[in-house]
Amino acid sequence: MLWRLTFLITVCLYCAGCSRAFYRHQSDAQVAEILDEKIQDPRWWLPRTSIKPDYRSRFYNSEDPDCPPLTPDDPAADFILQHPSGFAGAKLWRRLPQSGQFENPQWPDYLSQFSPQASDVDRALPNLTMAQAVELSLIHSREYQGQLENLYLAALALTFERYRFQVRPFVFAGDPDEANSGIFYQHQPDDQSIFGIGSATLGFTRLFPSGAQLVGELVNNTIWLFTGPNGSTSATSLGFSLIQPLMRGASREIVLEELTQSERNVLYAVRDFARFRKLFFVSTITGGQVAGLQRFLRGFEFLAGGGSAANVGYFPVLLQLQQLRNRQYIVRTLEYIIDDLRAAGGDDLDIASLKSTLADTRGDLFRDERVFQDRLDQYKVQLGLPPDMNLTLSDALLEPFEFVDPSLLDLEDALRALGRQVRDSEIEPAQVKAKLSALIDRGKDAGQMVATDMNMLNQSLPERLKLLSAYERTQLRGILAEETVRLDVVREKISELSIQMDALNPAAADLQESLADANRQMLVLLRGLSVTQTIVRSEMIPLQPFDVDLNSAVTLAMDHRLDLMNRRAQVVDARRNLEFVADRLEEEVNLVGEAEIRTRPLGLNDNPFDFRAKDSQFAVGVQFDTPLDRRAERNDFRAAQIALDQARRGYYGSEDNIKLSVRQSVRTLEQLANTLVQRVRRVQFSARELDLAEKTTDPSRRGLSINNALRTLNRAQDELIEVWLDYETTRLNLYRDMGTMEIDERGFWNDEFYQSLANAENDEDE
Repeated sequence: MLWRLTFLITVCLYCAGCSRAFYRHQSDAQVAEILDEKIQDPRWWLPRTSIKPDYRSRFYNSEDPDCPPLTPDDPAADFILQHPSGFAGAKLWRRLPQSGQFENPQWPDYLSQFSPQASDVDRALPNLTMAQAVELSLIHSREYQGQLENLYLAALALTFERYRFQVRPFVFAGDPDEANSGIFYQHQPDDQSIFGIGSATLGFTRLFPSGAQLVGELVNNTIWLFTGPNGSTSATSLGFSLIQPLMRGASREIVLEELTQSERNVLYAVRDFARFRKLFFVSTITGGQVAGLQRFLRGFEFLAGGGSAANVGYFPVLLQLQQLRNRQYIVRTLEYIIDDLRAAGGDDLDIASLKSTLADTRGDLFRDERVFQDRLDQYKVQLGLPPDMNLTLSDALLEPFEFVDPSLLDLEDALRALGRQVRDSEIEPAQVKAKLSALIDRGKDAGQMVATDMNMLNQSLPERLKLLSAYERTQLRGILAEETVRLDVVREKISELSIQMDALNPAAADLQESLADANRQMLVLLRGLSVTQTIVRSEMIPLQPFDVDLNSAVTLAMDHRLDLMNRRAQVVDARRNLEFVADRLEEEVNLVGEAEIRTRPLGLNDNPFDFRAKDSQFAVGVQFDTPLDRRAERNDFRAAQIALDQARRGYYGSEDNIKLSVRQSVRTLEQLANTLVQRVRRVQFSARELDLAEKTTDPSRRGLSINNALRTLNRAQDELIEVWLDYETTRLNLYRDMGTMEIDERGFWNDEFYQSLANAENDEDE
């Protein structure tokens, strides 16, 4: 009876199965082992393959993953769940734990890790740096998590294909179609009562690479009789079968095809994800759509109302911010010029024309503010953050485009405020003199600051000149020579003005007029400093070099593009599939061997191990199926031939497109580098043009000249940063498209410029 009890317990345990957690952990362990095998090559190394979200993520779930709670349901849909077609719904849906959250409610608590000024209360994250933006996107991006899960699913499919070639045990209680299968109790009143196990089976199956399939099984049917003299009856059979295909499905290339393809698919998925990390970094910085991302998003369009996520990028948001600041600077300048003209009794037509320009520019400013806020909200969503989060970007990257130092602007504001006080006689002349003297001293410091900028430019000039043509070198030397002279003159005049202030007689009758004149002179000199600083700082805009020639860039792309490696391998897949499909055209011929050792039949035997030769049977033979009906297989074979030709064309088409893209990017990069020089010149000439327009003495031309100069300066400033960002975006895309971009564990490009930028940002945070 012990073996019967053991067998019964085994059957019960099999029916009960393992827990959900067991299967989840088993899957995770096998997938992790497979992915560790595939990521050993440094060209597609991955720092993380686990699909468990970061604990700081919005989609991190601390609940039981094997029995997750129900999220809030739609009321109308919930009514159907509880009363489907008028029936009482399942009680399970009420017993399950209920959750009031779709996202991790604790995620705002970790914002302080990114910025000491972050607020958990109103979800504020000020001055987000580029490195922090990349880190946040890796934590919160739903797209990135989706790609990780796709990688997991590819490896999960492989676990089954490997399992097919292992010994696969099976235990079940008979054929479900048989009435006596399973464990049963049967009773007839006033007759007999029996308890039995119907056709309980214990066995295994094994598939071999040759195509042979071995099956072994032990089948027992035991009944206990409770009427009459207690007893039992049992029947047992021990059977083996071996099937070895000889033609169709016989060769290793056919038997191992699905396993081989699954192994290769995991390699493709690893490479795709390694490339996706490059695309994801570039998208986070520059915007644009991530190739390969939209395929994932299309399956979830209903979640976003049929739309797809709009990638904005860190650079475009900064571009909009800088253009907004440029517009603010023009509005500020227009207001001051109109105020100066009105105070000096300028021409009414000039003032009216400038006021019209001011109104237009203010309208553009309001539009730019709206566009900036819209782009910032879109970028929050791109990072995986809610759009109502209070987030601002660090403007450290815009410092090279701060052509006029804020201290100069503050000094100009103070001089103009003092000038109004002098005009309106709001303070005593003695106080005016003291304040103006202090402001002139600040002007001396400003002159020294501009001189320091000039010295820095002169120190970097040799390297700068190497990047320019002969004509540009001559032009730049001429510009710097002129500005050096102008700077010396302005600084000298500021010093002379300071001496004049000291010599003013406090008791002089014309003291107030002299102070007003000195104030106007200082404003003119300050404008000269601003123009010179604009010219000098615009020349110092950094440009990261690209030292790879056209042919070398194409060669690098052919050697390093991971997606091209996959396309090349997929042509071989198509060729292998041709053999796989062609095998189905062959005749099916199988060598079959079977053996079944039995006891006496049920009712005649009470010993389950009393096997008898005369009740057993053995067989060997050949099974075959003639290929008379192969129309579907024929069509599949012809389609596979066409698919192979398409794969070949697709591969060299991909090569051509990559070469085309790289060649165009290299040329574009060269063109943008040259264009940047011209945009710098345009800013420099526009700044000087505005200075000259303000100084013109021709009343018939002054208003129009100032108007044109301001518009030109505004466009020049906008276009300069646009070209710089276009250059850097093209450089990022080019390294990405060459396949040589390496992404570190932080998700950041291992480029000297970006690494130094990220390290500097981290140092500031510490």
